[in-house]
Amino acid sequence: MSDTQPLYDLAPVLELMLLGLLIALGPLAWVWVRNRRSSPMRRLQALTVLTLFLTFDLVLFGAFTRLTDSGLGCPDWPGCYGSASPVGARAEIAAAQEAMPTGPVTHGKAWVEMVHRYLATGVGALIVVQLALAWRRRREMRRQGRRGPGLGWPVLTLLWVCLQGAFGALTVTMKLFPAIVTLHLLGAMGLLMLLAWQAEAYAPRPLAWPAGFRLAAWALMVLALAQAVVGVQVVVGSVGGLLPPLGSTPM
Repeated sequence: MSDTQPLYDLAPVLELMLLGLLIALGPLAWVWVRNRRSSPMRRLQALTVLTLFLTFDLVLFGAFTRLTDSGLGCPDWPGCYGSASPVGARAEIAAAQEAMPTGPVTHGKAWVEMVHRYLATGVGALIVVQLALAWRRRREMRRQGRRGPGLGWPVLTLLWVCLQGAFGALTVTMKLFPAIVTLHLLGAMGLLMLLAWQAEAYAPRPLAWPAGFRLAAWALMVLALAQAVVGVQVVVGSVGGLLPPLGSTPM
């Protein structure tokens, strides 16, 4: 990475947002076609389930990005050397790869990193649409004198995904600092839980929770988060909880 290259370069933000919207159009069209004769609430639930599925795929792709050492494939944020794709950064990537052939910046790693960012932007666009549909459905039902879906969870989900984007930026600009990597993964799991909760709440027939089942579900969630923290620390090679390896300093 050139010493003159800023860690944050917002020049390609608009292009990335448009690309994320374009990516989101595919899932939105699929939900509309499959549920065009369904009720608005059923379409909202279908969109939430699909967003949950794509977010899970995004988490898996994030793990692939980390395990292939592609987390710094584009060492600035949100683009790649100030471009919306590695195509516009061919010269910079080639220079970095020539200087360090097995280093963090290569053409292949740059594409893996940017595809992860594209998919994350698409998921963010779907969450915005989900909030808009919930708000619209709530307004329509209140006009009819009925209780509509609450907006607390969709708003929280949108704020959460924005926070996830911030941690994604810090993951890159702080050079994969172990604590940030861990918090980024925990945020992803929290986003999955928020979407799963809404998918169940929007269902035509919500699940009947047996007595004591909620407590067991929360306990299982805490255990899953703890296991994720341990797993991340194994991958990033850190010791002592959220601290970096002994004797190391942030890159």
